[in-house]
Parts: sequence; C-alpha cells; structure tokens
Amino acid sequence: MASVVKECYSWGIIGCGWLGKAFAAHITASGNTAWGTGRSPESCKAIAATGATPVHLDFGNPNGSEIALPPCHHLLVAMPPGAQAARAAQRVIHRCMDASDWTVLISSTSVYPEKEGIFKEEDAIQRISPHSGLAVKDVEGCYLRSSVSILRAGGLIGPGRPLFRPSTTSEPARPQRSLNIVHMADVIHAILHAAEAKLEGPINLVCPVSRVRSELFDPSAGINPESTFGKKVSVHRLLDSGFTFLHPDPAGMPDLHP
Repeated sequence: MASVVKECYSWGIIGCGWLGKAFAAHITASGNTAWGTGRSPESCKAIAATGATPVHLDFGNPNGSEIALPPCHHLLVAMPPGAQAARAAQRVIHRCMDASDWTVLISSTSVYPEKEGIFKEEDAIQRISPHSGLAVKDVEGCYLRSSVSILRAGGLIGPGRPLFRPSTTSEPARPQRSLNIVHMADVIHAILHAAEAKLEGPINLVCPVSRVRSELFDPSAGINPESTFGKKVSVHRLLDSGFTFLHPDPAGMPDLHP
C-alpha cells in the first residue's frame, strides 16, 4: 500500500545509529523531513540534534512491537542483522514497509564466501556471519519483496570510524588482504539513488577500485601481488544503474587513519 502524501515524512529511519543519524542529518539539511528511532532518551536527543523527529523504540520492551511509527514515503532500515532478525523488529518493519513507497535495507557483504574470486549479487550463500552469528542471507529473505533495495555494504568507513585503529602503529593485520570497504558518504548517496532509481533486490556497495591494506597504511611500501588475498565484491550492478561514487578509490578516501 502506497503512503498517503498528506502528513507524511520524506524518510523514516529504523535504527538511527552512526549511519542512520548521518543520513538523517543529510535529509534534513536538504530541506526534507525525517524521523528516526532511538532506544534511549540519549539516542533520541542525538536524533533530534540532526533535525529529524525522534521516535522512542525499544524492541526489548514487551510493547515495542506494537508501536505505530509515523508514515513515510521512504523507509531506511539500518539496524544490524541480529536486530533485524528479531521477531518484534520484523513485525514493526513489515508494517512500516507496507505503508511506505520504497524501503532500503542495509545488509552486508558477509553473505559471500571467504575465498578467492569476484562475487556478484547472485553468488550469496547461507554463510554464518562472524559479526552477527547469523546467516545474513536468511535475514535478507525476511524482507525481500518488490519495492525493496537491499544494499550489501562492505566495511563502513567515516567520521569516528577509521579503517585503521589508533593501536595500528607498525603494520596492519593481514597486510595483503583485499579490501571491500565503502565510505559513509557513498552509502548515504547510494541509499538515495536506490530509492530514486527503484533498484529492487540485493545490490553490492563497495569501492569499485581494489586495494589491499598495506597500500593504504603505507603507500610507499608497495605490495606483493603474489600474496594478495583476492576476494572482491563486484559493484557492476550499482555502476550500471548510473551511480557515481564520491570515493571510488580507497587510496583517496578520508577517514582512513584516526
């Protein structure tokens, strides 16, 4: 069911954390309206600071799945897969999806095998994510329908979330491992692009230029191609849709170092 134009927010954001708040700030700065969910008074205060309307939503509360969220034209679901998988969360998200025109769900490239190769969207497997302990593909399946974009984002880099930790002083772990990362700014623009272009189904979202960790940690060190671990996630579908990356090459990406 399409959303009603009157008294309807431009965007609703379920899971207004690090990425969600940045997206909310971008939406309100462009003159549009947004609401975002927070689990605590502190998080709701931070959401309000972006210009968005905060909505208290705690799925740990027995009544959390009964809350009626405000209407919105577009919905962003930016919770971790573990939170998306909770039954209470599914009930709320599905109701909001039914009342919205388009939904963008943030997923992960952990659906692809940890082995050599180039992986497209159709290569996803029921692999247990080392981060969530869940098969992320199964979580995606809970929301896979028409009018839904599933953005499989690589490692997220941005303000307050550098690629290298402050403790990385000599050499990064796994220096010759290929990186599948993406900057927050590109994630924000990809969310908007997916909704505007109505890209249904899974879409990979990583930098199109392939680099390894040692190249970014110390550009003068060079690399040994023979020791490079070559797992790479393809973004051809996103590029073919007309999307242009702000930071296509990780070597020129801001926020790599603390």
